[in-house]
Amino acid sequence: MEVKQIKTNMIVPDENQPRKYFDEEAINMLTTSIKENGIEIPITVYPENDYFVIIDGERRFRASINAGIESIPCIIAKQENVLEKQLRTDCLKESLSVDELDEAIYKYYEHFGTMCTDFKTSFEICTENYICTEISKRIGKSIPRVQKAIDRFEFKRDNQEFTERIEKKYNPENKKYGKVNSTIAMTSKLKDNPEVRKALIENVLNEKLTTKSDLSNKKIKERIDIIKEKNITEPEDAIFIMKAEKVKDEADFTKDPRFIFKEQFHAFNAFADEFYSYDFESVKDHIQGDVLNELLENAKQLFEYIKNIKEA
Repeated sequence: MEVKQIKTNMIVPDENQPRKYFDEEAINMLTTSIKENGIEIPITVYPENDYFVIIDGERRFRASINAGIESIPCIIAKQENVLEKQLRTDCLKESLSVDELDEAIYKYYEHFGTMCTDFKTSFEICTENYICTEISKRIGKSIPRVQKAIDRFEFKRDNQEFTERIEKKYNPENKKYGKVNSTIAMTSKLKDNPEVRKALIENVLNEKLTTKSDLSNKKIKERIDIIKEKNITEPEDAIFIMKAEKVKDEADFTKDPRFIFKEQFHAFNAFADEFYSYDFESVKDHIQGDVLNELLENAKQLFEYIKNIKEA
């Protein structure tokens, strides 16, 4: 391990490091300590062009500048190990916000994907679960925490306008562990259906703001499992299940003629689309079968349901 004294004017922070906020009070306390005792732990850097980029130790670097120190001890990392070490170090930084840590873990995740390509690692080995397990080992976080970080970062990146709006509404004080982050994490199973997921996030957050709400995290997760299992694709249907008083109510929901009719209507449309380019006689011959009969039967149930409501 190579340690050298490097002038502070030759050292630059990493523009891509995850920490966006530095506590000035903590920096000032560190400045006082450095004035009295010097830098006890070297910072880690790597050479780039005519400068040295910080991998770890930006707070010590800033405090050294404040203390008027012209050169500081640095560990110079080998170039071939720089990126992996830098990404791992980013995940280990103290006092990162949830979003900053999520972004750091996601960058590490992306790096592993690049390594798989660069070194032609087999696809079977370089799966998401494998990468999450490896990152978990290297940064000392649980596998679920790593998976949630990747999912949350992707969601917030892809739905920036949506998340900014709900953060402003449901986390106006920008708390480190806000309800928004935990709700996004709980709905991760629905990432294949972003519209249903967004509707549920907003519904859950709104329910949590209601003082009389008894929508516990356990209930939320139970209903999300049902929505995933039943492959519910419509936001309003997912919210119906989320609002059900008891989990068993979802069984009644799937027998509701409105739900059955809508599902059958979609099936009928898909069936009819297959024959869109056929001549009329061909279409007529093909739709005189089970799909049409099922649609008519469900229409009958729907009309009966409406009639009962009117007479009630």
